[in-house]
Amino acid sequence: MNDKLLIDRAALDKMARRRAALEAQIEWWQREAKAGDPVMQGYLGNAYYLGEGVERDLRQALKWWRKSAEQGDAISQYNLGIALAWDAGVERDMSEAAAWWRKAAERGHPRAQYQLGVAYRNGAGVALDYGAGLKWWRKAAAQGDDLAQCDLGLACVYTDPRQAAAWWRKAAAQGNADAQYNLGLLYNDGDGIAKNPNRAVKLWRHAAAQEHADAQYALGDAYHCGEGVECDAAEAVAWWRKAAAQGHAEAQCDLGTAYAEGHGVARDQQTALEWWRQAADGGTPEERSIEARRRLGMAYQNGNGVERDLYQAAIWYGAAAWYGDRSSQQRLNWMKRHHPELRAQFEKAKAEVMSLVHGDLRRARGE
Repeated sequence: MNDKLLIDRAALDKMARRRAALEAQIEWWQREAKAGDPVMQGYLGNAYYLGEGVERDLRQALKWWRKSAEQGDAISQYNLGIALAWDAGVERDMSEAAAWWRKAAERGHPRAQYQLGVAYRNGAGVALDYGAGLKWWRKAAAQGDDLAQCDLGLACVYTDPRQAAAWWRKAAAQGNADAQYNLGLLYNDGDGIAKNPNRAVKLWRHAAAQEHADAQYALGDAYHCGEGVECDAAEAVAWWRKAAAQGHAEAQCDLGTAYAEGHGVARDQQTALEWWRQAADGGTPEERSIEARRRLGMAYQNGNGVERDLYQAAIWYGAAAWYGDRSSQQRLNWMKRHHPELRAQFEKAKAEVMSLVHGDLRRARGE
């Protein structure tokens, strides 16, 4: 047995040189930052925030960013705003965050302009003002900020889809996955631009390569329906699986249905039930998560893959019917008419339905 350690001396030497260079750089930043250089203060704040060359210390990061920001450094003003708005390691203050973004935005920092626009659109740290939000987004977008370009597209897609497409093309060209996905939807539907499913699929591929769950689901649908690509049930399942693994409720529901019907994958009722449960429990009340609840109700009513249980069927039918699913309501009514002996259980199921609905509301609020 060879018990000698395999040591890459060149790699170790390279790491040691990098560490020494980083330590020397940090010492230089510290010396210049203490002397009052705003750029070096900003660099030192970055180092403390990231834990590069020093132990990670959010208080030190904020201290040096603040010193730099107070001297007018736009990048530090932006970073300070981000930390104050969202970093869990500091006391959050949206009003101060927006104030720093305004200072950076007025100095022409495009991402600060975008964040200030978001603050105005959400009324976070500033008074709600959609017009001011759009103004700052336009300033950022004119400088090439892809997030601003993407959100400007969203802001006008229902009133002017052609203009939305123009903004999304700019953002998509920079690799913005949301813009690639949204522009693909316009091409697929022919909304405001010439219908081009092939172009839609190409855009969705770019977004899907960035793990964009909606784009992965859309690709699955394209292969399922043969829109822009050859119909391929197995490929549809492969893309739905990628999206489902990220918690995409629609993909989870359709993946469950594929397993139940044996389309693109071997029929497996147990796996179908598992995916439907994930869609029904974890998703917001969208069309497919409601469908998943109906399918779970049908499985329990008919004993498909599970022991027949009309109480559980009533819960899942009720949770779908709450959102206006007529088929679920009809099935629930049928069970009540034909099984009057289970009236008490059906009444008890209402409490479980309300628990599921309250869970939906909490998820919608981000709780």
